[in-house]
Amino acid sequence: PPGSTVRGHPPPQVLWLHDGQEVAESEDFHLHRKQNVCTLLIQEVFPEDTGTYTCHAWNPHGEDRTEARLTVQEPQDGVQPWFITRPKAACAVAGQHVLLSCAIAGEPFPQFSWSRAGRRRPLTSAGEFQLLQKDDVVSLLIRSGQSHLAAQGGGQRNKVGECSCVVSLSVTDGGAEAQEEEEEDAAPARGLLKRCVETRERGEEELRQREAQQLDFRSLLGRRAGSARDNQTRT
Repeated sequence: PPGSTVRGHPPPQVLWLHDGQEVAESEDFHLHRKQNVCTLLIQEVFPEDTGTYTCHAWNPHGEDRTEARLTVQEPQDGVQPWFITRPKAACAVAGQHVLLSCAIAGEPFPQFSWSRAGRRRPLTSAGEFQLLQKDDVVSLLIRSGQSHLAAQGGGQRNKVGECSCVVSLSVTDGGAEAQEEEEEDAAPARGLLKRCVETRERGEEELRQREAQQLDFRSLLGRRAGSARDNQTRT
């Protein structure tokens, strides 16, 4: 079951049983036979359909049977856990703090845990690890990550079901690569500082030139005014 292959000569008769009671063709139970394959199709199962189903075949030369167990579980009230947002892969230099976060949902609200690849025991808030939660966002804070390449896993469960995901965390020791990055970051800053100094110096030079021009203009006006007064006196 649910499909049984029967052979014999003459072709055997087949009977389906549920906990020893014959199963008859009905709206809910359909009995199919195609050549040597006999199938029992249950259109829609209910808890009362739980039990042992037997396919019994016989002909004048003998008989045989096979059994299968069907368990129908009651549906649970609630919603299976799921990820609203999954944690994203992260890269860090040894000694830096790393924060992995995700948003979860489910009804009832699921219990959540973090674990490291290859280790079954969930992480706890101790040592370099700290578990954080705010509303539906759960996070794992890793302090001063050690130099390694690893995967962190997050799992959640409630009475309806469970789900999990894996996120990679890459931690390097920095070294020359980190120094080059620092130098690359510092170069634009030094260039910007140099441009600022040059701009300020040009501004100060332009200001001095304008002040000199204004002084020359005042002197010219003063000479013209003096010449005008002398002409009036002669007249």
